[in-house]
Amino acid sequence: MTHQDIINQQKLMDANLSKVRLEYTKSQLILNELREKERKFQTSINQLEKVDFINYESMREKTKDLNDKLDLKEKQVMAMKDTITTRVQALANVRLKTEHMSQENDKLKEEKQVIVEELKAKEET
Repeated sequence: MTHQDIINQQKLMDANLSKVRLEYTKSQLILNELREKERKFQTSINQLEKVDFINYESMREKTKDLNDKLDLKEKQVMAMKDTITTRVQALANVRLKTEHMSQENDKLKEEKQVIVEELKAKEET
């Protein structure tokens, strides 16, 4: 794997990480909206003094549905968080390897230059 391949792979992983972060942000916004809707429903239920049983049950079902959706979104967010953590760790590992490869390349270039200079010196004599 060449240095350029590693850089390209790192760029691809950075792009993927950006997509995951965007998805995570969108999910957070949706989660906040759902929480706000849930809060409004709870407030509505608390403010109603004389609600007949059918309306109460209907609102309770809606609240239950919203809670279920909220739980689902929280699970999705946690899964995305785990994915992001894994990808960030992978990117950090790739960066460390890239730095190491760059250092190795620099050393090899220096060694090559020394060898070339030695060969030129031998040819001149």
